[in-house]
Amino acid sequence: EGLCAMSSLMNLYKEHDAAIKYLERAVQISPDYVYAQTLLGLENTLIKNYDKALLGFQSATSIDPRHFNAWYGIAHLYYQQEKWKMAEICSKRALSINCSSSVGYTQLALILQQQGKLKDALSTVNHAVSLNTSNNLPKFHRALIQES
Repeated sequence: EGLCAMSSLMNLYKEHDAAIKYLERAVQISPDYVYAQTLLGLENTLIKNYDKALLGFQSATSIDPRHFNAWYGIAHLYYQQEKWKMAEICSKRALSINCSSSVGYTQLALILQQQGKLKDALSTVNHAVSLNTSNNLPKFHRALIQES
């Protein structure tokens, strides 16, 4: 856990390579540490090292198939790569694990919007707003979807 804490500190300072080294060490010491695997996927996503990011997230989901953050990370990774169908599948998988995530539903709405499924996107983002009315992120994206 100390290594993950150090990686988070390095992340705050935008020292992603150093953060990755701490996380790789954490995974080397404890290969089944799902949180470290997920953070490794996230850090690699931030530096656009998508192959390593996917490996980190997939390692996490192979250890814990119901790990919401790892599935969300995979969906986000595919979103960044404009692999909309894969992003949609993984986003829905994440939401099957945590159906109360307004951020997860917002991400799905953005994926649907990119595929031209505007009615579904609007319905999905409206659901995200209803899950957490104090979160402005879904409200912001709802306005953008309504304009498209």
